[in-house]
Parts: sequence; structure tokens; C-alpha cells
Amino acid sequence: MTEPQVWTLIGVFAASMLGMMTFMATSTRSMIDGLRKEMRAGFDKIEGVMDARFEKVEARADSDRAEMRAGFAKIETKIDHLDRDISTLYRRDFEDPR
Repeated sequence: MTEPQVWTLIGVFAASMLGMMTFMATSTRSMIDGLRKEMRAGFDKIEGVMDARFEKVEARADSDRAEMRAGFAKIETKIDHLDRDISTLYRRDFEDPR
């Protein structure tokens, strides 16, 4: 081989390597973008499911809160009646009957 042929082969080899690296970078980039879109769609789907579950939990917590408030109101009423009854008994048994 003569010297110009060697330089021509080196140039062809360098161009083909550069072209291959460009193709790999481009295809890798498109794969990453595709994966990103697929993951985003999956996360959006999961987010929707989780939002629905959190709404159910919040509704159940609100229901439990209301039930507890009603129970506390009943207990408070019973304590008020107990206080009234004890006051009556105390006045009847321990106060000075003048």
C-alpha cells in the first residue's frame, strides 16, 4: 500500500467510527426518552391510584372523627348527669338541714 491509501483507510475508519458513535448516542438518547415517558405514565397511574386510596382513608378518618365526637358528647352528657346526681346526694346527706 502506498501512503495515500493508508491515510484514506484511516479517514474511512475514523468517519465510520464517528458515525457509529453518533448513531449509538442518538439511539441511546431515544431509548432514554422512551423509558422516561413510560416511567412518567406509570408514575401518573400510580399517583391516581394513591390519590383515590388517600381520599378513602381521609373519608374513613372523617367518619371516625365524627363518631368519636358523638361518643364524647354522650360521655360528657353522662358526666353532667352524674355530677348533678352526686350534688343532689351530697346536699341531701351532708348539708346542714336548717
